[in-house]
Amino acid sequence: MSEDVRMKGSEFIRKIKKLAKKRGIEAYVDKKRGKGSHVTLYFGAGVGT
Repeated sequence: MSEDVRMKGSEFIRKIKKLAKKRGIEAYVDKKRGKGSHVTLYFGAGVGT
């Protein structure tokens, strides 16, 4: 069973980047692809070379 965990967007992005580094895959945020405080988060598949 999963718990209901609340966090800020910046904390979520930090955790995703840490997970990606641990797994040896790429994760990055594109601030240009979003409106206001929204961004696009790329994780793993289809990024990099």
